[in-house]
Amino acid sequence: MLLLVLLGSFTDDIDREIALQLIYSSSAKESISLSGLAERCQCSTAAIHRFARRLGFEDFRRMKSQLTATGKVRKEQLVHHIELTEPDKIKERIHFLAKDQYRDAEFTEAVRKINDLVTSYSRVVILAAGYPQALSLHYMEDMITMGKPVYALPIGYQMNMPEWTPNTLVIVISITGRLTDYFHKQFQELQESSDHIVFISAKECMPAGRENALWLRIPVIGDDEDANALLAEIFRYMKYDYYRRYGRI
Repeated sequence: MLLLVLLGSFTDDIDREIALQLIYSSSAKESISLSGLAERCQCSTAAIHRFARRLGFEDFRRMKSQLTATGKVRKEQLVHHIELTEPDKIKERIHFLAKDQYRDAEFTEAVRKINDLVTSYSRVVILAAGYPQALSLHYMEDMITMGKPVYALPIGYQMNMPEWTPNTLVIVISITGRLTDYFHKQFQELQESSDHIVFISAKECMPAGRENALWLRIPVIGDDEDANALLAEIFRYMKYDYYRRYGRI
């Protein structure tokens, strides 16, 4: 629900900030007060109540209660699903769906390096076109459940890079590389200004000589339903690896 607020192209800046602060505080929702949230968002308590009503709640108290209850259920579901996950089965599906050369060891190492970066940053921002962004929603929700703020921001036809807050890792998802080709200048500037940036794509998007970029290659040629299914499996493995090595529930 909060992620969908962030992804809305017509979301008010205040609503987006409220959703962000709730995501940042996801591991301690029980302790969030109305006045404390308003102070973090630099808005009035009335704005918080309006935000809650737009989401269908009577007021902030009801919204907080529902978010807390939902968070507890999601934690139980996540632990259950992870315990049933067979990582080798995920890799088998990736291999089956691959339309280009796939090396298991290369993939596993790239995921480990990405998750090592993810755990070292306070927050992770995903930049992607509409459909890959939608495919990442379950991954983002489960990462937030594990206490790591991971969220996406909408990309319009004229992309303006936000002013990143310190300690933010940017993950760029572009199945075929069209997104990074179209916004080549903006992504090049982003890479030059970031400590680290991750590309998940079938195309190597990193300029030569840049050591702050990491590439997880999607083994596809073109953009079809198999490529979309493969990306979903990649997210599943990334989430599994993070939980096993860094997850806190």
